[in-house]
Amino acid sequence: MINITIGNQLKKYRESRNYSLDEVALLTNVSKPSLSNIERGTTSPSISTLWKISKGLSLPIAYFFSEKEVNYEIATMESLVEIVSGDDLIKTYTAFTWDPSDNFEVLFLELLPGAKRESKAHSDGTKEIIILMEGELTLKIQNDNINLLPKQLLRFNADSDHQYINAGEGECKFASIMIYPYKIDKIRETL
Repeated sequence: MINITIGNQLKKYRESRNYSLDEVALLTNVSKPSLSNIERGTTSPSISTLWKISKGLSLPIAYFFSEKEVNYEIATMESLVEIVSGDDLIKTYTAFTWDPSDNFEVLFLELLPGAKRESKAHSDGTKEIIILMEGELTLKIQNDNINLLPKQLLRFNADSDHQYINAGEGECKFASIMIYPYKIDKIRETL
């Protein structure tokens, strides 16, 4: 079950850093009881909680879904792992097993008509590339509304709050490539 994998990965990372649950709660702004429930696998965190944990610990969100190391990996739409968002209009998937030597992660999102997904600012210096495959997508970044059509790509600074909006009549499908300013092992050295 995915909540067990997420819990195991969170506990493994916390213990590798010798962090207490109180310390992780302070870093992530997620309550100690919630973190404890996630680690035990008794609850599956919402996407916004997972983003808080990811940002607070300077880990890509894909870290929480991976337990094995690979030399190469081919992803298909059927092999993607869903990240539960708690919103029936939005589906978010992680595409690849996280590798500590990477400074990127790949996500795939599907937004039904009328869906709006808020995304809090990522770590300073984080860039995001959107590749729109189907539908219409509006990105609200600070005071700008950017409209994308299929086969258009967008690169932007993701270190400020932003919103993904499907204002079209059909489903919107896009890939999101998160590029972090440093390799994760370099971030860990600074913690």
